[in-house]
Amino acid sequence: MTAIKITTLALLSLTALPGSVFAQTSTADFEGVWSGYLTTQEHEVWQLEDFVCFVGCPKLAREHLSKLLDNPANDERPLNDLIGESRGYMTSYLKQNSTPAGLALMASNNEANDTNIECHPYDYARSVTNPLPLKFERQGDVLTIRYEEWNQVRTVYLDGREFPKSITPSSMGYSIGHIENGALVIETRGLVASTYPPITINVAGGHSEQLRGVERYTLTPGAPTVMTVELTLIDPVTLTEPYVYTKRWIATPEVQLLTDGCRDIPGVF
Repeated sequence: MTAIKITTLALLSLTALPGSVFAQTSTADFEGVWSGYLTTQEHEVWQLEDFVCFVGCPKLAREHLSKLLDNPANDERPLNDLIGESRGYMTSYLKQNSTPAGLALMASNNEANDTNIECHPYDYARSVTNPLPLKFERQGDVLTIRYEEWNQVRTVYLDGREFPKSITPSSMGYSIGHIENGALVIETRGLVASTYPPITINVAGGHSEQLRGVERYTLTPGAPTVMTVELTLIDPVTLTEPYVYTKRWIATPEVQLLTDGCRDIPGVF
């Protein structure tokens, strides 16, 4: 990649999202269909980081990549080198903040043993930042999140309830949400042990059944409106401190979710 191309990409680097976050008293502005970079690549809103993080990124990895792109000293470096450096930075960070159990999961989590190749739908952490469109629908005090990826569906309770004392672990868990300073905040517990996505810039890791996930969705006005999530993973078994992912979508009211699935045919993916 030439120096001119790298410089141009650096200008697209994320420093601060434009506009201000909407003030919310309800979930109305979050409702509808949202699409990520993978299916709406023609939109000018996307930045290089969105391309790299089309399935979400650890927040620190995205910030690290942005700093590398903004540094003129890196203008002549190949883009893959910068992405690789960010991945190495994040791998080191996760190792430093993982328990022995977490380190063991990092060592065993790779594409070769990815259960999704065997038609196993995504669990919670991978669903939240999946690359295909998603839809928020509300009926009364229940918010439903529909993911085109694997046709997954989540129920989020908005009635102010507390978490049950006993929750049977499941792939999507038990979710409670509320509006907080304009953000849609969803906490999820009762999850089966699983892994983080071992693809692109994501660092291969995993979590136990004690995981608590907290999603914080915010909206930035524009044409189109941008929705950003910060997914915080809190797991005393595998992590010594919270681990944060981030991803962006744009409002796509014209989009309808498709039926997605996997045909379990030997030799065919």
